[in-house]
Amino acid sequence: MEAVTAWEERPEAVEGPWTLPEGWCWAPLGKLGLWTGGGTPAKANALFWTNGTVPWVSPKDMKVKIIGETEDKITPEAVEGSSAKYVPKGSVLMVMRSGILRHSFPVAITDRIVTLNQDLRALTPLNGISPSYVGYYLTLAVKRVLDDCSKDGTTVNSIEVSALERFSVPLAPLQEQRRIVARIDELFAEIAEGDAAMADARKGLETFRRALLKAAVTGELTEDWRGANPVGETGHDLLARVKSDRAAHDPANRRGSRAAVTRPLDTSALPTLPEGWIWTTLGEIGEIVGGAGQNHDQGRQNAI
Repeated sequence: MEAVTAWEERPEAVEGPWTLPEGWCWAPLGKLGLWTGGGTPAKANALFWTNGTVPWVSPKDMKVKIIGETEDKITPEAVEGSSAKYVPKGSVLMVMRSGILRHSFPVAITDRIVTLNQDLRALTPLNGISPSYVGYYLTLAVKRVLDDCSKDGTTVNSIEVSALERFSVPLAPLQEQRRIVARIDELFAEIAEGDAAMADARKGLETFRRALLKAAVTGELTEDWRGANPVGETGHDLLARVKSDRAAHDPANRRGSRAAVTRPLDTSALPTLPEGWIWTTLGEIGEIVGGAGQNHDQGRQNAI
């Protein structure tokens, strides 16, 4: 495998979108290391795919920051007999052709030797260039990459290789690159912990919300209020008044064709209610109106 050496001379400076700190410079991405393309070994050749041991990265694997295991693996014979090439550990992988490029530019770092399919390219940074630093910057600059490097007039979204190689990267001294990466990792870890805590809190809130609603409809929530504020109308009284009001506004000759046979309401499996409350059905306190084919009678029998 070709060794990746350090620059022997200062990289050619290019212009960038903002002013950099002293000691930094803008450098074209294409000059930061060795580029490697990918290929797909013949699927019909079982020798290339059976019991494969070499990770073969495709866009479907590019959903994580670090690429290790992949869905597909090929054999060393496949590398020797196809356009697939070995990509060294610590390389920056980029998706170059995929529908996901409509809105994202997936970037990942390899933690082992891999191969690529034809929709990816790899940059193996020269000594003095941190792959994680480059990866983080490309993740930040995704909109700029898509705006400046996307091919026009293609049926599948793709990145123009020459434009991507011209893409400018803010190059800090190596020690500062490493410090930047370490600090980003620390802060991202804190963010991940915060996300996990928020997810746990949301679960707790949902449990509390359900408990609160249950307490409300079983009378537990207003138990103290009832003790201090006795009411003169019971649930039975309220239901009788509702039925009377409905009859006054909906004469029997109009409701007769829609009236449902009321079955006795079984409350044996329902919570015990406070004194003065009753269980009834949705159909008793309102009219259930649905679309074509809806079973109105079923709604009339649901306890409330």
